[in-house]
Amino acid sequence: MNPPASAVYPAYMVVPMDHKTARRRRPLWHYLAGVLFIISATGLLRLGNKGHFEHTVGRVPYSKHGPSSCFDPVNWTIPADGSADDSSYHASTSMIFPIDSQEIRFVADGALQYGDFEVSQDNHEHSDSVIVNVDVAYSHPDALDEATVCRTHPDESKWGLAIFTPHWSAPHLDRSLRFRIHLRLPAATPGKTLRLNALRTHLPLFTHRLPALADSVYFDSIKLKSENAPIQADSLRGNRIWFSSRNGVIEGNFTASDLLDLHTANAHIDVHAELINGNASTTRLFLTTSNARINGEITLISNTSAATEGNFHVVARSLNAPLKLAFEDAPVDSSLTVTASTSNSPARVALHSTFEGVFDLMSSSIFRPEVDLGPVDDPAERGRTRQVRFSTQKGTRRSGSVSWGKGDGATSGGRVVVETTNAPLSLVL
Repeated sequence: MNPPASAVYPAYMVVPMDHKTARRRRPLWHYLAGVLFIISATGLLRLGNKGHFEHTVGRVPYSKHGPSSCFDPVNWTIPADGSADDSSYHASTSMIFPIDSQEIRFVADGALQYGDFEVSQDNHEHSDSVIVNVDVAYSHPDALDEATVCRTHPDESKWGLAIFTPHWSAPHLDRSLRFRIHLRLPAATPGKTLRLNALRTHLPLFTHRLPALADSVYFDSIKLKSENAPIQADSLRGNRIWFSSRNGVIEGNFTASDLLDLHTANAHIDVHAELINGNASTTRLFLTTSNARINGEITLISNTSAATEGNFHVVARSLNAPLKLAFEDAPVDSSLTVTASTSNSPARVALHSTFEGVFDLMSSSIFRPEVDLGPVDDPAERGRTRQVRFSTQKGTRRSGSVSWGKGDGATSGGRVVVETTNAPLSLVL
């Protein structure tokens, strides 16, 4: 762009440098180069003095939470007949943790490790403890030597198992370690439920499988985390349940009293959830993924003496994939808040007939939200008539309220918001 006519630019003069000045400046560059060389050489010598230089090329050392957090290393048993599978080498170990531990944690950090985490319940000989069996299979004779596997004991009431491997920056697939971690819970006393305080995992590339435990085990808190691997629970019951596995599917049957939070990405969520509440606080359910479907079948349960009322909050979010929620049962006079959203895919929410509150439905393009009003009887058996009122029916948005009897649904406290783009949307009342 040409400058305006009134602009004034300063003049610059180039003054040639004489050869004496140039010669005086050269030693500074020589000095800086020498300092950098000394720093680099010192670092290499330090590695060599530790005997790790030849093992450090091509990898990054352990993370800051590495072997320093170990309590004691495990003792491996190597079978005389070799590996139990196609791998060339095989080793195993076991340990015992108190059943009343405030927390039992399993952690894996580093590259070239993967495997399975399993939970079972049986009549083993330690009725007041959990048994942890660990098996590892590998192909390179030195692969296990590169790993640190240990028990952790961060304080008096917390125990765990940790697996640390180097963070390789180049592929060394022949040094891969395949682990199987088996957590064995003791059988419950007849007529009672086995209770665990807190179970935690942080095991990337480990599948997680839990059998049908809901009838005999209760977790006050359970938090399982993986990546690129599925998490599956046949049935699980607890106060706070949190599962996360990026790029891994999450499936199962869950019963939660306070929180059920299932989070992934690029993988589907298929869940049957029972949420229990007694009005003391709100029981919450979160289902989150992207580029994959959400399919949730939800039952709301009140544990009050009259089996009525209760406060529930449900959030389901995806992107570019179908979303479907079905509320199969809910207490009379309960309060339900639902936020459900996706994009470029259909969204469908089917509410139980007990719902009272407001609803807001939003889509885009040519798709007008649909509201399915089937014939229903009064779920409280009080002879009431359901009132459905529409406040907005314009273009790609519909909103209104639902109430039983002469009341206004807007005052009941329930609220449902469902949103998608470029796709059908339906609400079943």
